[in-house]
Amino acid sequence: MSSDVHADAATSEPKEMISKEELAASYGKSAAGYESMLDQEVIDKKVLYDKIVDMLLSGLGELEGPVADVSCGPGHVLAMLQERQKARPLMGSDLCQDMVDRAAKRLPDATFQRADMTDLSGAFKDAQLAGMINMFAIHHVDETGVKAALGEASRVLRGNGCLLLAFWEGPTHGAQMPSAPKEWGAAHLWSTAGMYDLAAAAGFDPVSEHQELEKEFDMNMAYLCLKKRS
Repeated sequence: MSSDVHADAATSEPKEMISKEELAASYGKSAAGYESMLDQEVIDKKVLYDKIVDMLLSGLGELEGPVADVSCGPGHVLAMLQERQKARPLMGSDLCQDMVDRAAKRLPDATFQRADMTDLSGAFKDAQLAGMINMFAIHHVDETGVKAALGEASRVLRGNGCLLLAFWEGPTHGAQMPSAPKEWGAAHLWSTAGMYDLAAAAGFDPVSEHQELEKEFDMNMAYLCLKKRS
């Protein structure tokens, strides 16, 4: 999970989307600091992270099989899941190779590769996964990209598979994030109601949700647990 959003008055004007290569390079440049930030965040926000993992485990129920984090960053959430379910196969992918390398170092028994959440054709087989994590990455794509990411999640998850989706919430679905760092280009806020509609169209039903205010940035974090229809 990333709370890496910084207030910047210069970002109040509409921005253009940047390429995925530029975005990956941006995260690569800040990877060490990003990892250190998350090292501390999982300590400071342990109650929240425990709740997130509980949501995922509840959604998985008795379903066996691998869980993949398609926005794995340095691998913190997968590491927390491994602490709870040591026997479950874990996989991860990220747009940034440096993040993938850091996650692989953190979790040497898991499988990692570089991949785009909107096109997982080279990363995961159809109906392979019992669960998927996608946390705080879909602000980097427009609604077409969100639909693609949800479609890919539906494709690679088994029937009744669980998707844990987290995003920055806003009252207007798809509005630009006013405090996004300049190096991100355009970033988007999504409404929970709008996300449920997109998830339903991709074949998912709601299981549970959690919202929490990130006081530092005065933005709401939304977490949705979704189940693929069998």
